[in-house]
Amino acid sequence: MNQIQSVISYQNDSNTNMAAFRPASSIEIGDIKSKDQNLLRKSLMASVNIRQMQMQQIHPLNTKTNEIIEEVQVEFEGIQNIDYRLPELAISRDLEIETLEAEINQQSKILQSGLFQYQTTNYFTGWLQKKSKSLLKSYKNKYCVFHDGILCIYDNEQKNRAKIVLNFHLFNFKYFSKQENNITIEFGLKCEDNDVVFQFKGDKCHDWFKIIKKCIDDYRQTPKYQYYIRPFEEYYKKRLIHNQQFLDMAQTGDILLFQGKHISCKAQRLVTRSQYDHVAMILKYTNGSIYVLEATGTFGVGIFEWKHMIGKQWYELYNKVVYRQLDIKRTTDFLVKMESFTKENLGKAYSLTVRKLITDKSVMVPSTDKNTYFCSQLVAQAYKKAGILQTELSATQFWPGSFSNEKQDLELTGAKLSDEYLIGFNM
Repeated sequence: MNQIQSVISYQNDSNTNMAAFRPASSIEIGDIKSKDQNLLRKSLMASVNIRQMQMQQIHPLNTKTNEIIEEVQVEFEGIQNIDYRLPELAISRDLEIETLEAEINQQSKILQSGLFQYQTTNYFTGWLQKKSKSLLKSYKNKYCVFHDGILCIYDNEQKNRAKIVLNFHLFNFKYFSKQENNITIEFGLKCEDNDVVFQFKGDKCHDWFKIIKKCIDDYRQTPKYQYYIRPFEEYYKKRLIHNQQFLDMAQTGDILLFQGKHISCKAQRLVTRSQYDHVAMILKYTNGSIYVLEATGTFGVGIFEWKHMIGKQWYELYNKVVYRQLDIKRTTDFLVKMESFTKENLGKAYSLTVRKLITDKSVMVPSTDKNTYFCSQLVAQAYKKAGILQTELSATQFWPGSFSNEKQDLELTGAKLSDEYLIGFNM
């Protein structure tokens, strides 16, 4: 901190060279109409009913409204003592049943509107020199990615795994700068109530500081949710996002990974050598509603609306839910393929058989296995349909862990999956 003055610098340099940064991919809107509303309604109804029954096993119907629910501890790569407390169970099952049909009808109307994506305006990448603790080299080159209020710092452009993640929307950051001739030549970032300082310099240091400073200032003026009051130990390594932040970031084609609590989920993770036992894909519609496309053993290929994850406390079925962004240019062709794949496969049966497991090439699976899916097969096939998973390997050879950060062998064409972000519910 000796080289950075403890003052906040406010600059209005309109001559910032933005050409050094790469903006997010341009996005086009697909105008697609759904033809089969009966399948959609059945899928939504089944999804709601099944998860309600699963929740009853965790929280019996006779639970009193004012009863205090035990706190749930969530661990994500060392995260400890982050408490998620269930809200009071004030809505009766009778009321839910009465309103369910009307809700399903409304959701069916939403699904007729076609898929939609918005353009992310604050997505920038480039190199910065970050101050290190090494005695041999005081500064090291780091590849940085800034998007959605999050600064990710990597060792290289492959972006396999961020070494540091600074979430300006989740923690209260202060910034400091050192200038020469009104140009920022060095800047620092420090989270309130934490002693760790991140210090940067480089050719584009002025541009980076202006972008980050604007993000912090804008969010202080119009915050969408509260800061995490006191940062936990090594918070910058945990890749944690608020549920509302997830809603802002989520786009069609993104991935969700789940770690279930049931004993069968644990057994699957043991067999597949992964920390995840379920994977699903996000669909985002023109009105902003977020749906999740998945294949489950209970009701086959179906969808559910994300708001139920919060409103009906479905997240209590899992130890953790992890989000990965799909970095791709979402053209009309891409969205049409995603919509077409959803309509073609909605309502199909779930199947995980020996025949599928030994089918290692992309051929039509014969007999009863035809036109059936298990969760990771569904996502892999959707990516194949979109043309971003170009491999002769059959979709049946992919497991939930294949789409996680722990596996580096998933090669996508014209696309890349981001780091994993743990979604924090009830923060």
